[in-house]
Amino acid sequence: MKPTPKLPFHFLVKPFIKTKSIFSTVNQYCKQFGNLAQEKGSIGKAYQTCRQVYKTSGPYAVKALLCPRPQPQNGFIILTAKHTHYIAKLFTHSLKKVGIESSIIFDVPQNGYENDKWHIVICPQMFETMPAHYIAFQMEQSVSSRWFTDAYFQKLHRAAHVFDYSLTNIAFLQERQLPFKQLHYLPIGIETSQATQTNQDFEYDVAFYGDPNSERRKLFLKKLSEQFSVKVISEVFGEKSHDLLKKAKIVVNIHDYENALLETARIYECLSLNKLIVSEQGSDQPEHTDLNNIVDFVDIGNIDTMIKQIDYWLNHKEAFSTRLQEISDFRQQPDKFQFYLYRFLLSQDIIDFETFYNLCNDYIKPKGDFWCLSLPESVLRSRDFDQDNHYGIWKFPGLRHNTGWIGCGLSYKFMMRIAEKSGMPHVSICEDDVFFNQEFAQRYAEIKQTLNHAETDWDIYSGLIADLSEETEITASPIQGGNESFYQINRLVSMVFNIYHQRAYSKIYTWNEQNRHTQNTIDRYIEQHGGICGLITSPFLVGHKEEQFSTLWGKQNTIYKDMIARSQALLDKKISELENQT
Repeated sequence: MKPTPKLPFHFLVKPFIKTKSIFSTVNQYCKQFGNLAQEKGSIGKAYQTCRQVYKTSGPYAVKALLCPRPQPQNGFIILTAKHTHYIAKLFTHSLKKVGIESSIIFDVPQNGYENDKWHIVICPQMFETMPAHYIAFQMEQSVSSRWFTDAYFQKLHRAAHVFDYSLTNIAFLQERQLPFKQLHYLPIGIETSQATQTNQDFEYDVAFYGDPNSERRKLFLKKLSEQFSVKVISEVFGEKSHDLLKKAKIVVNIHDYENALLETARIYECLSLNKLIVSEQGSDQPEHTDLNNIVDFVDIGNIDTMIKQIDYWLNHKEAFSTRLQEISDFRQQPDKFQFYLYRFLLSQDIIDFETFYNLCNDYIKPKGDFWCLSLPESVLRSRDFDQDNHYGIWKFPGLRHNTGWIGCGLSYKFMMRIAEKSGMPHVSICEDDVFFNQEFAQRYAEIKQTLNHAETDWDIYSGLIADLSEETEITASPIQGGNESFYQINRLVSMVFNIYHQRAYSKIYTWNEQNRHTQNTIDRYIEQHGGICGLITSPFLVGHKEEQFSTLWGKQNTIYKDMIARSQALLDKKISELENQT
């Protein structure tokens, strides 16, 4: 058999060149492929990377992989339709706070896109052609198939990243094979630079803002008009629409169809103007608990209740004024849009950790001293955890990075800073693939009570060790209580469940995220840190859900099953040897 000949760069990647616009010359293409080969360590690995990207996302994704990309510092261009101008202003205002310039355009430029800048395309289905380098902001509702055509999915796949305001949508997009790494949760928030209403000279009782032409909206508006003076605001955008909204005492939000998601873009735009809103609940209402007591929600389809609520606000001036003040106070709270946008910028190394922490630490308001690290984009994992959360565990929206384990480390670094800032003596932190067995509640309560009254210093109690080393030293601990025997341990590897004493906070948040060596994962860093005093009990307090998918390593959790079993057996062996010595 003849040996396979070595192929030149351009022949290796020729199958991926499907459109004229991918590269202007083969030489430029070869250069970029050569850079990728150098980065990956070999031509073969570079080829396999291109092949995998092509299989999952098509030729445009290969282009995005290999084309020289503009630097974010060059600025962003926000391409938007007029009806999402408010969203574009959220971007420009937030980017300006981190020193990144941006501009807004409403159509494809006559001379073509500026290829030296990143574009954020809001509602990409509204535009026939896309820029060379773009991030798509997907704004449609997955409960309706109206816009989700093959052509639209192609635009989403070609995007470097996809923002979505709804976790329900993100779950839908994942089912349609958009990769987890490409999807980023970006909920709508308050545009704080928006001028609010200063006068109380209203011309209308009620304003409706949006397309009034669906049958159910027509029915609602007809019945509302029989009771109140109603202004319908449609096909009017920007300041003109805001001027009209300010003339109404109340804004109503009515779904286009029965099972619609909550129209948060419209709601937050009106809240930015300090408007009192009466809205139907969304089918995704549990995602929007932050709007409780700020927006007046009624059951879906209940016109009579909506009329009753509007009548209440119109006839109770003091309550009306109180609600407007509550909305004004809400507008001053740390904004979730900025938190999640800066979270994305951090994940791309566009801003550093200190910048992110300084801008976003006030947004995080923990409840209690038991937290769960969970990525919002891991929708199924997060929902599965919610079903098992019988312990009032507060969920921290985990940070991300292009390299998964770096995002994990950034999350713990941030949480330790928050715990220290909050003055917490200790904090329990689990991850959302933790498994709580039937004995957990009783054992956890006893362990926590013992640690609360411990007179001996400790740093971290570990509820599970995934990969216990033979070199681990187990010694008796002076901390003892009830039915649990505690042992000191000099190596801790696993973050599925730990209790952190305040002594450990600074030891953990000094982890350096700029060290990108794989031995610098946060659990390995803790294992190798010489000044951390660990505690363990046996059997392990918690387990690990094998059916879940690891967001760090992109593999099924079953890879940990045998490791954990070996770790438990080794721990018991070392404990037995220790007790036999005494």
